[in-house]
Amino acid sequence: MRQKGFAHLFVIIAIFIIGLGGVGYSIYKKTTERNQSQQVSETIPTEENQTPALSPTSDQKPTPLSKPKITSTNTPVPTTQSYNGVCDVITLAGSNPNEVVLTYSLTSSGGRYMKEARWDLNNDGQWDHDFSSSNAQVTTNLTSGNSKTVRLQLKLSDNTFTNACIKNISAPSGTWITIWGYVFSDNNCSGFMDSSESGIVDVPVRITKISDYSTYGTTNTDGGGKFSYTSLLNELIEMTVTMTSPSGYKSHPTHIIGSSLMGYGKNTNVQMNIPQVPYASVGQCSF
Repeated sequence: MRQKGFAHLFVIIAIFIIGLGGVGYSIYKKTTERNQSQQVSETIPTEENQTPALSPTSDQKPTPLSKPKITSTNTPVPTTQSYNGVCDVITLAGSNPNEVVLTYSLTSSGGRYMKEARWDLNNDGQWDHDFSSSNAQVTTNLTSGNSKTVRLQLKLSDNTFTNACIKNISAPSGTWITIWGYVFSDNNCSGFMDSSESGIVDVPVRITKISDYSTYGTTNTDGGGKFSYTSLLNELIEMTVTMTSPSGYKSHPTHIIGSSLMGYGKNTNVQMNIPQVPYASVGQCSF
């Protein structure tokens, strides 16, 4: 009986140990699973630890993404100018002894013509007149001494340029004068050109010095009977105009053409008309 009781006690103790082991194993397994779950939660972000996206009405501004910097070398584009032709400065007399009219000449241009001009009137490196077609002729004064140096450059018809030409200029000696007028058919013998009277074409006219009646210059009338003569005078000269009457005409016997003292400080632009009476009208004239 006693042996049988020990056997029952042993079985109870064994069952208790096995149950205790099962409980311990269950506790161990749950602990292990909990630790693994915590490790996973630390590596995978959840809604609680993620940064919430900004809504359109949020006061917080998103940080802009930085853009890669682009380095520019700014390599200059080479510009070239083509040069053609040779320019030169031409001086003309102005309206007073210190005034000079400047214009240009162009050679070796290969058929190109002047489109625009610019001037440096003191040769100081600064253009006083920039490129313009109106600068084909400019006026300057000799303010110090009797001469100065000027610089000119031309822009040509194909947009090429001449090299700048530099020239020392001085005032031309004298003053420009012009004598002009009409040789006309004086049909009513009045000695004056009326609106109904016309000029006589291609008549030679002499510019004559009163002092000795020598010929100073010659010109011819144009298609309207007008003549014009321009010259540079370096002295004062009393002048008039004379001519030989063309075929079919005779000079007005009583009309005095007159004369004019031409030169600086005196007359520089004078009109002198020359009436010619047609033979057909001579009988009607009261002279």
